[in-house]
Amino acid sequence: MYKILVIEDDETILNELQFLLRLHGYEPVSHLPCDLALLDVNLLIVIFK
Repeated sequence: MYKILVIEDDETILNELQFLLRLHGYEPVSHLPCDLALLDVNLLIVIFK
């Protein structure tokens, strides 16, 4: 099973993404190590401003 790191600040979207990933056989995680990372690109703009 692939581990997918999900980084999202909106809890509703985070929960929905995690639900859908589990539904399709993936394991959503909130820490490293992982096989793939899904990032909210708008978070990067806030962090690096």
